[in-house]
Amino acid sequence: GLLAGVAFTFLFAIAGLVAGRLADLTSRRTLVVASVVLSAAALAGLGCATCFMWALAARVVLGLFQSLIGPGAYSLIAQTFPPTSRAKANAVYGAGLYCGAALASISQVLNRSLGLGWRGTHFLVAGAALVMAAIAAKLIKEPPR
Repeated sequence: GLLAGVAFTFLFAIAGLVAGRLADLTSRRTLVVASVVLSAAALAGLGCATCFMWALAARVVLGLFQSLIGPGAYSLIAQTFPPTSRAKANAVYGAGLYCGAALASISQVLNRSLGLGWRGTHFLVAGAALVMAAIAAKLIKEPPR
């Protein structure tokens, strides 16, 4: 419905256009890492939601911050990998996106088997995002333009 689809996807699509320009003007490494950290904050905010409007706002904010990741990541891939391996690097990144979506679909299993509930699942995923942001901050180097 509104929370799962429109609230996230509409802003994600619109903000993605601005995100591309932002990736052209700023450090892509910083953009990607900061976007993951801010996405984690939005996920935690969703876990704290006590009413529909709070949850809706958190999903909108999540869509905004997650829209910033792709343009920075694709730009980094384009500048980091030589033309002979760029398609493979993009394929690995794209596969990671779909693997993440598949993992997200098992959140119901986490809810039931670990007894986390939907709030706990959001906090768990937010924590995992922070770990990934820390790893990305260590491993990603900003290539010269």
